[in-house]
Order: sequence, then C-alpha cells, then structure tokens
Amino acid sequence: MSFGKKLQELRKTKKLSQTDLGEIIGLSTKHISKVENDKLLPHSSTIKKIAEHFNTSVDYLLFDDVPKNADLKRFSDAELIDLLGQVENLS
Repeated sequence: MSFGKKLQELRKTKKLSQTDLGEIIGLSTKHISKVENDKLLPHSSTIKKIAEHFNTSVDYLLFDDVPKNADLKRFSDAELIDLLGQVENLS
C-alpha cells in the first residue's frame, strides 16, 4: 500500500478530516489531499510528525513489508532522507 493510502487509512481510523490532520501536523488541506492521492511525498520532518501522531513507525509508512505496530524506531533526519531516497529509487 502506498504512503498516501496508509495516511488516508490512519486518518480515517481516527475519524479526522483532512483539515483536522493538516492542523495537527502543520499542512494545508490541499497538501494532505495531494499526499493521500500519491501526488507528492511530504518532507522528512512531516513524515516523522505523522508517525508520532498515529503512534506508528516511519518504516510502516514508507515500506510495504512492515507491520503497523512494528518497533517504533526513531530516525535522524539524515537516516530518514536516506530511506526516502531508497523509496524513490524503487519507483
């Protein structure tokens, strides 16, 4: 499942609107919509905020083979940027 679809599923599970989520993580509703429709991937710091808000891991958000409640490893910005590069190379 794509990052955007995972975000949408997490948001709906918490019964949040795109506007609500945007206010929580600091993005516009339009930006949330583009992310959920896989038109863009948010900045690494935003991905970390999303993972923390939904109490899941960055790994779960970025990769297909990671369970939702996997070990909640915290990544440095440099590690996260490297992981994002790996995801983009897979596309």
